[in-house]
Amino acid sequence: MPYVEGQLIFIDYLGYRPVMAMAKKRTFGGLYLTLNDHWAVIASVYEQGAVVGRARRDKLILIGEMMRAN
Repeated sequence: MPYVEGQLIFIDYLGYRPVMAMAKKRTFGGLYLTLNDHWAVIASVYEQGAVVGRARRDKLILIGEMMRAN
């Protein structure tokens, strides 16, 4: 699967929803995450990756290719 400009890679896709759900808005400026929220997102992405890896363990090479940005 070739890289397309602007397309999310697999890890970004897994983490996008939790990040946007936990993101807080600054009074003047953009969004931010607290450290605890950051750790929660990392744990969520790890769990999702573990489930996908376990379910598709016969195709781990394909999953590895999806995670790399070319």
